[in-house]
Amino acid sequence: MRRSTPLVLLLAACGALTACDLPGTHHTAASDKDLNTLTALPLDRYGFDRADHKLLNEARWTLGKKCMVGLGFPGFTALAPPSADPARPDEPGTVRLPSADLDLGDKPYGIDDPGQGAKTGYHSPSPAVENRKWPMDQYLALTGDFRHGDARQAHGHRIPEGGCLGQADRRIYGSRPEQDTLGGIRFKGYELTFIRLMRQANGEAAKDPAHRRADKTWSSCMKKEGFSFKDPDDAQYQAEWFAGEKASRKERRAAEADANCKRSTGYIKAVHEVDVRIEKRLIAKNRTLLDGVVRRNRAALRNARTITEGRS
Repeated sequence: MRRSTPLVLLLAACGALTACDLPGTHHTAASDKDLNTLTALPLDRYGFDRADHKLLNEARWTLGKKCMVGLGFPGFTALAPPSADPARPDEPGTVRLPSADLDLGDKPYGIDDPGQGAKTGYHSPSPAVENRKWPMDQYLALTGDFRHGDARQAHGHRIPEGGCLGQADRRIYGSRPEQDTLGGIRFKGYELTFIRLMRQANGEAAKDPAHRRADKTWSSCMKKEGFSFKDPDDAQYQAEWFAGEKASRKERRAAEADANCKRSTGYIKAVHEVDVRIEKRLIAKNRTLLDGVVRRNRAALRNARTITEGRS
């Protein structure tokens, strides 16, 4: 699975800004499991990890709740920080991606365990995440996502730009979030530089002759198992997998075959080598920009710790 889905986006784990080696990228004896993780790829050091995201989310909601109480919503004092951004109540609030959290969220090459595939297919063993349903007045106060006719005040108080959460983000990051359209999808956030480079690396890797050979070899293996898919992404994101809450027998068979073919053809090692080569080149070309990203990320985490520890 290529890292093209905005899911989950990822601080530098190194003491120096760019002067360290990553585990799994310099020893040929690394297993598929070692290589099939985001931390084994060079660009990952420029994103936030799960612990970072948890800290940032806690800080964001700590400030957001205080703001909401100030806008006249006293019940927010005891609110546990939600893990998902608020969804507009007059729009669908559920997004179901079969493998979005199949412990594949950190696996750039998709499923690599035949046993897991045979059991759950490309589905997550966890239930689909459903966004909390917010009343419209709370949603607008939290997000400032105003549309025609929406009230821009709450209980006589002006809602800040971007709502209480937008105000919290500016406090944590020290600036407004970037906005851009990538691949037809509108993005708004603080990791767009990281996302752009990931997309560029993915695009270049997909065109690389060694990557194409790996896809072709994997596809031939799958045909012998009775499946016609051009590459692992094609297998994983089949529309029919999205139809049900649980994996069908066909999906489980496909996922099991997928993982087996990755193992028998050496797929993960082959494409990992391509990814590392391309990402290292992009990092060298964009070193000044990425060093700035690391400094900003570190500052944001310092601010988040100060906020969550009650020192601000």
